[in-house]
Amino acid sequence: MTLSGLCLLTTAAYGDVTSEDEAGTVVRLEGVALAIQDALPRVLKPGEKIYIGDILSTGKEARLEVKINDGTIFNLGERSSFNVIDFTFFTGEDASKSKGVFRLLQGAVNGATGKLASLGGIDIKGDAATIGIRGTAFWVGDMPDGSLGVVHWKGGGLDVSNDKGSVQFDGNGEGSEIKEGAPKTWARWKQNYARWSVDFDAGPRPYVPDHAK
Repeated sequence: MTLSGLCLLTTAAYGDVTSEDEAGTVVRLEGVALAIQDALPRVLKPGEKIYIGDILSTGKEARLEVKINDGTIFNLGERSSFNVIDFTFFTGEDASKSKGVFRLLQGAVNGATGKLASLGGIDIKGDAATIGIRGTAFWVGDMPDGSLGVVHWKGGGLDVSNDKGSVQFDGNGEGSEIKEGAPKTWARWKQNYARWSVDFDAGPRPYVPDHAK
């Protein structure tokens, strides 16, 4: 089947998705990315709508920028899978009912939160922990050693919790692999790796110490 044929097939299949299910829009794309829902793929392009239930999947050396309807920006790195589990955004008296729930299945996501962070909040779930976002620029992703890394670039902070406890990240550049426990300021190579993993203008892979591979 040709790529255009795939687009026609999946556009028709998405006919059951309504405007109430819209969660955001593709802003920028480098390389190839798909949205998968009910086992049906849809080829993404700038301007394409993102829906609740979509799994966003990027290919090799791809970068994907998505703007959620509250103004939150997500940048996905290569070979990433990111699930839009739930998104509800209200204004006025119902604003406190707003929420966003996402799951990082693999890869890396860089983000800057919009209005939702000060209302119902944003949660990003991973296998190792759940990250609660509070008005923050942040990064969550797989580290070279296979652990889940989290960094708070700046802003209102974030919370990381799992069945073993929870920690808070408030300082700029504060982050940790989940297995390390207490948060601390990341070494420069870790910050460089996190930025490189989602940067649209990424150059060569940055230095990673042998002990971290």
